[in-house]
Amino acid sequence: MEKDRDVVYARSRLVVEEPDLRARGWEEMEKAQAFLSAMVAARTGRDPDDFEIRVVMMSLVGAMMEATREWVRNEGKEDLGGILSRAYDLVDGGTRLDALASGKELRPPAST
Repeated sequence: MEKDRDVVYARSRLVVEEPDLRARGWEEMEKAQAFLSAMVAARTGRDPDDFEIRVVMMSLVGAMMEATREWVRNEGKEDLGGILSRAYDLVDGGTRLDALASGKELRPPAST
């Protein structure tokens, strides 16, 4: 990633800032959800159309999209991998909306 950082940043910025590309990005998110759902379904023996699988996979895809948007918003100055980890930790930790309203720390506690 580091050797292609400038190219990845430029492409990400275009997708975030250009409305037509943002719309196309949503289509790609749906494709990614379907792909990931099929993979998880194959490993678990569940149907890829199961509600729970679709919700979890779209949560992960959405977290990736928001991490990318945050990276672009900060002009690529932060480590994208670190932002992705934060986003996935929030999904994994089951962050509650009441925590957002109260301003509580949103990161799940570290594993012991």
